[in-house]
Amino acid sequence: MRIKLLDSYRGIAILMVIFFHFFSRWVKVYPYGSDYNFFEFGKLGVQFFFMISGFVILNSLEKTTSILFFLKKRMIRLLPSMLIASILTYIFLINFDDKNLFPSGHYIKNLLISLTFIEPDLISSLIGRRINFDYLSSVYWSLWPEVQFYLFVSTIFFVFRKNFYLVFFVLALIISLVKISMDYLVFSEGSFLYIMKNIFRVFNLSLTLPFFCIGIYFYILYTIQVKALRVKRITHIFFSMFVLIQVYYYWGDFVKLSFYFVFLSLFFLMIFKKRYLLYLENKLFIKLGVSSYFLYLIHESIGVVLIEKFARNNFPFFSILLIIILCAISILYTYYFEIRIAKYLKNHF
Repeated sequence: MRIKLLDSYRGIAILMVIFFHFFSRWVKVYPYGSDYNFFEFGKLGVQFFFMISGFVILNSLEKTTSILFFLKKRMIRLLPSMLIASILTYIFLINFDDKNLFPSGHYIKNLLISLTFIEPDLISSLIGRRINFDYLSSVYWSLWPEVQFYLFVSTIFFVFRKNFYLVFFVLALIISLVKISMDYLVFSEGSFLYIMKNIFRVFNLSLTLPFFCIGIYFYILYTIQVKALRVKRITHIFFSMFVLIQVYYYWGDFVKLSFYFVFLSLFFLMIFKKRYLLYLENKLFIKLGVSSYFLYLIHESIGVVLIEKFARNNFPFFSILLIIILCAISILYTYYFEIRIAKYLKNHF
């Protein structure tokens, strides 16, 4: 099942993130400063990605026969592009980042650790901080929650297949509520609960789990809509709980709340009123969505360094042109290399 609108949604999400990074995130670096700082909301595009991921991963799991096969497919999807993007970013930064805007990107150790998809601070802690690791590029942070989600959801799926949704939502809700409770409590250093709080900080799936769960809920709605079945009432209750949890986190921030409900609305429209979104099913958005992973990996470090060097203190023509170029490169890479690499690996491994 491939839903073109989901690819278009990915396209929207990646554009949000790029505009945030190129116009709002690094205002002290841009030659045009904060003159075009209108895209602070763009960082929420990552949360939109998490919701899309929840939807897509359930579809993938239902087509998979074992947890090992599922994880192999995920690594084939993620690792080759991560390797290529990391090498490109590293080579670019050591040659062109002469102002050291991205110091962590200048070390081969960070390139190697990024390929594990694991939180670098966790690995540093495990080896007694004899080596301090960091992400090669700061955008890589979102891959660690993704990998945790893959392990969490696939384990529950294959162990509790008959009651998967109930078990998954119950455990996800418990984890989310425990995380909120720990935010309010103060523990003495070295106590069991203090250690648990630090574990939740490093294994940070709890912060993004409500987004993944909402994506899974919409997958349930979509599949049941196609089959003309009814959704169990408990499923709606779980959905409401996860929505309320995220409202709790966003409470007091009108922009975040607004975009959160826009994302929810886009999913409801995709399932029940798709005709209102047909204009989004165009080739550009779809191709941008399909190539969004590689574009996400390369855009920030490379883009910000180039903007600092070549943009001018006026209307940012260069930044807009750079967005177009990076999108074109990512589309060409995805369709001419990534898809072929993935096909080869699936046939030979």
